Amino acid sequence: MEARSSLVPIFILVLFILIVVGSCATNRMASTQQKPTIEDLIGTWVNEEMAWDKIDIKNDGTWLWYRYLTTENPVADTLILTDSWIGKDGIKYFKIHSIEWRGEVGEHASIFMRLNELGSVIDWNVYHAPILEGKDYDAPDKYPTEINLQPSTGIIYKIYYRQE
Repeated sequence: MEARSSLVPIFILVLFILIVVGSCATNRMASTQQKPTIEDLIGTWVNEEMAWDKIDIKNDGTWLWYRYLTTENPVADTLILTDSWIGKDGIKYFKIHSIEWRGEVGEHASIFMRLNELGSVIDWNVYHAPILEGKDYDAPDKYPTEINLQPSTGIIYKIYYRQE
């Protein structure tokens, strides 16, 4: 009887450890599942005050830029999601590498984007680097580190609203 009673505290301790470890694993899995993806950005985004009025982001990572809302032939770019996370404020953040071609002229872009909690507004800062023959892309380390409405030289601010 005494041997059984001395095992009770050990059993309770082991049970407590299993519960704690299990809850930590569950929280980690939930946060991993919530990591933002390109799918969070799919849709049509508009802002007639921007140089390009409308953007369609497709599920294959393509985004189509329309100069005006009525433009019939958009310019296509490729989005490559390099990192994403959800901030403490519930806002989704994205680091995106974009390859943009305008005829024979191309450029890489390093984009730091955020999507508000409602999923209705995206805004970002972008650093552009031209595609030069025989030269490697030099912008991967030049991602903007914050969203700034009045960014420094070489970085552009953009904002778009989800079209229903």
